[in-house]
Amino acid sequence: MKLSKKALAIFLSAVMIQSAVMTTAISVSAEEETPSEQIVVDVLDDPEIPEDEPIVTPDEQLFGDWSYLETDDCVMVLKYSGKDATVEVPAYIDDKPVVAVGDCTFKCNRTMQTVVIPDSIVTIGNGAFRNCTALENIEGGYGVTKIGNRAFEGCKSLTNFALMYDLQYVGVAAFKDCCALQDIMLYKVKEVSPYAFWGCRSLNYVNSVETIKVGSYAFYGCKNLSYVTIIAGENIDEVLTIEPMAFAGCTALTSVNFHWTDRVEVKPYAFYNCKNIESVYYSGSYERWKENVKISLIGNFYFNKATAYYNNINWAELDEKEKKMTTGETVQLTYHSVPYVGYEDSLNIVSWTSKNPDVAVVDENGNVTAVGVGTAIISLRSSSEKYMDYETFCTITVTQAADSVELNKTAVNVGVGQKYTLKATVSPSDAPQTVKWKTSDKKLAVVSADGVVTAKKAGTVTITATTENGKTATCKVTIKKAPESITLDKETLNLKVNSNYTFKKTLSPNSATSYKWTSSNPDVVRVYSTGKIVAQKSGTSVITVTTHNGLTASCTVTVK
Repeated sequence: MKLSKKALAIFLSAVMIQSAVMTTAISVSAEEETPSEQIVVDVLDDPEIPEDEPIVTPDEQLFGDWSYLETDDCVMVLKYSGKDATVEVPAYIDDKPVVAVGDCTFKCNRTMQTVVIPDSIVTIGNGAFRNCTALENIEGGYGVTKIGNRAFEGCKSLTNFALMYDLQYVGVAAFKDCCALQDIMLYKVKEVSPYAFWGCRSLNYVNSVETIKVGSYAFYGCKNLSYVTIIAGENIDEVLTIEPMAFAGCTALTSVNFHWTDRVEVKPYAFYNCKNIESVYYSGSYERWKENVKISLIGNFYFNKATAYYNNINWAELDEKEKKMTTGETVQLTYHSVPYVGYEDSLNIVSWTSKNPDVAVVDENGNVTAVGVGTAIISLRSSSEKYMDYETFCTITVTQAADSVELNKTAVNVGVGQKYTLKATVSPSDAPQTVKWKTSDKKLAVVSADGVVTAKKAGTVTITATTENGKTATCKVTIKKAPESITLDKETLNLKVNSNYTFKKTLSPNSATSYKWTSSNPDVVRVYSTGKIVAQKSGTSVITVTTHNGLTASCTVTVK
């Protein structure tokens, strides 16, 4: 079905979540902070973020407990009406991928404890899971790139947040007041939006990679937050900016780590009242710290008192972040030393771990063995002197290994210029059915990606089909010259109703071709691909055979 322009605009606006621009006013009782940091800061009780309403459109349709909106090539779910404790968002509806969870889809659901998000989902809308107070686990979602404003706000039971490796945008107040959330790993989120993790009081550890900005109040009131690691990514020339009040009230914070960034700017009150902070790590020299790290004296008293460490941080980063495997296959994951490449010998490898050992297991040397179909996250933890563990991940996608592959023909004769389609069947049936085709001599014959062989010159060629895990099957193709003539053993033929006859055809010597049979009057005489004809009723029909290069021969059949 096609959507109206208005409905399509609604759909696209939901899929393309826009960043909210927030400004924060901070009033203080003194322009300069005192040594004891006795400054009163007016903190907003609740940020003013526009409320989101579910999309209402006359084009929405129903699919079980779901309502959804459909375009020509994809689907967005709009509302879930079920009461299940475990909810699996459908990956397909009407054979179209579900790519988005719409605004307020699950808002205020009180029964859902686990939600399984398929890899087809790329966007989670504004307020999609807001105030789902029973929600404990988010599983899957490895394709999600955007999480909207207030998407999980008020999910007070949420303890497990799936590693969404492709996640690039986390909206304003997206996880506000998720007071049971414990650890956060952000891989590609360049800007942590304002209020994103406000009030996540159980949060202990934050690791944010490729980040260049932490918004105002992003981690405000995370009272148990002990460690923060911010890795600015490969472009060390970008300024890593910590906005006002970003970590204010994180009273358990002891260590902040700035890595792979040359320039850092800590705005006023960014670490306000962080009384227990002891150490700040910077991957550069003392001279570069003095030159390129700007820390406001206002509101960051305890941060400025912390001991700064330079050049003594090194950890392991996996060389591959995503890898495809088949069951039974073993590969070794490799890593390099960062931020200083070439210091691998100095690394302290803490552990290798599989987050889903039913799919893939890993040993102490990083050898990964695929044991089941599905997705697993492989974790490598490393540490260095005076530095907490650093964790890096690789997503392993495992498909069923092929045991064998068979072709519909093991030998075939064709004529020059003829096309012949080979078909491959991979066993078992749940293994990937895709194969790669190869010809032994492109001058004699070529083969397309879907197994269509085109004969170019007389000779003999071998066509090979290879599965993803290297199983092969071959077909010997003998190419002869195209026919110069064709005749049938009958030019005229009389038959009775319900009788049949099979024609014999003769080609010019040492030639080959494919045949196409036609009947001028199939109601009288039916013809099959073998040249067999069956008389249907009284009348006359002309039976014609045609070669691949256009030669013909005919027979007139009379049925009495």
